[in-house]
Amino acid sequence: KQWYQRRVRGTVFGKSLNTLSNFLSEYNTTNQYIVTVLPDEMRKDVLMPPFLQCGTFSQNLLELNLWMASGGTASQIHYDADHNVHCLIAGKKSFSLIHPNQYHKLNMERLEHTGSNFCPYTNQTSVDLIAEPAVSDVDYQWDMLYPGDCIFIPSQYAHQVRSYGRSISVTLLWDPTLPHDPSSLDDCEIDSSASIAHFNVAWNHKADDIFFDVGYATPYIMRVELMEVWEMWVKHLTRDSGKDEPESQYSEGWNYDQFISVLFDIVRWDLPRCKYTDSWAALIAYGLDQDHNQRISPEELESSTDDLMKAVSHFIDAPNLDDTLYDFCEQKFLLHPSRGHNGLGTAPDR
Repeated sequence: KQWYQRRVRGTVFGKSLNTLSNFLSEYNTTNQYIVTVLPDEMRKDVLMPPFLQCGTFSQNLLELNLWMASGGTASQIHYDADHNVHCLIAGKKSFSLIHPNQYHKLNMERLEHTGSNFCPYTNQTSVDLIAEPAVSDVDYQWDMLYPGDCIFIPSQYAHQVRSYGRSISVTLLWDPTLPHDPSSLDDCEIDSSASIAHFNVAWNHKADDIFFDVGYATPYIMRVELMEVWEMWVKHLTRDSGKDEPESQYSEGWNYDQFISVLFDIVRWDLPRCKYTDSWAALIAYGLDQDHNQRISPEELESSTDDLMKAVSHFIDAPNLDDTLYDFCEQKFLLHPSRGHNGLGTAPDR
């Protein structure tokens, strides 16, 4: 398995892929940690925190991460795009939490368009306070977690994590932009023995998956963003035509070429067009065209399946442009015609 460079909400990170056997072989001689998507096979072994079992919280989980540390490790000060709850299973960890109103003292920007960022000081245990005196005035909260403890870290709330000795933990993430319905909490029944396996998670990892799906947006967000792009596109046509209403052929939806151009020109403007990416975009267009009339209507966008919106998310955050990634797109989202028109099928020649 290979780990490619990936875009995470607009930011590129190069990550190296390790194996569990390599990690364990160095476990007793080095201080290191690993993080991965919690395998589906392990979800039954992790209890769902009671405060996430109700309402829209339980319905909108984004991803689950598994962390293992041999001890003596520390993260950089950073913040994440998503809300997350970090639950400790074994060992102990300390958390330093820093409010966004302190970021200027750390020379740390709050990036609205990417959702995540890191503190520029790579060695945070030895900051030059003569050169950076404002760092000593940073207000922060500190706490120690023990097995069974969970800590809530809001979206874009900076934090640093330290592990002391062997530790194992799980994080549960959900998108802060999703709507929350307080009334959905009224009739909720808490089950203290319920595992995470009983709840839906947007992105997961099965044993035979080729890639790790980390850092992608939810299907809900993809639908919202595509509808916003559609409305913007229609307004642009209306303005250019000088008419109050756009021509009916446009108001009925995008044709394939228009949709693919929108993906490249607006949604993924930095992605070069080649035979792989064009074919990939054509597969998505064909899947969204539920009535196969060669157009993609707003109604079809709103009623699209979660798998199709995941395909769009993969396209927007494409990790690589070679045959392996294109095969991955086909393998994971190419559904057989017998399963209906709600999934991707074989795209017609363009």
